[in-house]
Amino acid sequence: LSICYHGSRLVQALAGFKDRTVLMNSLHGLSSADLLTLGTDRMGSHALQMLVTTASDKGRGKILRKLEELYVQLACSSCGSRLLEAVWNSANVNQRQSIAEKL
Repeated sequence: LSICYHGSRLVQALAGFKDRTVLMNSLHGLSSADLLTLGTDRMGSHALQMLVTTASDKGRGKILRKLEELYVQLACSSCGSRLLEAVWNSANVNQRQSIAEKL
C-alpha cells in the first residue's frame, strides 16, 4: 500500500461531502494490514482520522470494530497514536470502554 500526499488530501476533502458512501465502502473493504499501514503512515493517518471523525455513529462503530485488533500497534506509532487520540475523542462511552479494554 502506497500513500501519497495528494491522495491523502483528496480523501480528506471527499470526507467533507454529505454522501460518503463510496468512500466508506472502500474503507470497510481494506484489510487489517492495510488499515495498519494507513493508520501509521504520516499522510495516511490524517486521511483515516478525517474519515473516523466525520463518520456517523454507525459508520464509526464499523470502523472501530475493524481497528480493534490494531489499537496497541497504533498506540506504539507516533502517527498512529495521534489517530488513536482522535478516535478516542470522537468515540462514545461504550466505544471508549472497548478501546481501553483492548489497550
